[in-house]
Amino acid sequence: MAERRRSRAWTIMRWLLGLPVLAVAILFALDNRGTLALNFWPTGYGVSLPVYLAVFAAVLTGFVVGGIVAWMAGGRRRAEQRDTERQAERLRRENDELRRRVDAAEAAAKQAPATVEQAKRQLVVANS
Repeated sequence: MAERRRSRAWTIMRWLLGLPVLAVAILFALDNRGTLALNFWPTGYGVSLPVYLAVFAAVLTGFVVGGIVAWMAGGRRRAEQRDTERQAERLRRENDELRRRVDAAEAAAKQAPATVEQAKRQLVVANS
């Protein structure tokens, strides 16, 4: 139930933050419909487009490039996490194997004679 409330609260928060941003973007687009000429100097290529489209394209490009840079920056941390998980799994397997050996040793110790005298008696009984 707490997870559902948290999810609902997160959805409401996104709407409360997202609607004003959307409204500002729409107002910006409506107010900046003038034409902008972009020239790419060494190529001689140029394009004319509305101001709002150039701004939105720049924001979108920055968002995508920023996401890629952040993902690349986290690469070392993700690699370390994978190594740590592999090491934890190896240690779990080693721990299970050692527990199995200890259990086997304890079982063998229960079956072994407690004293030298008991061992001698068992040998005498086994030889007769």
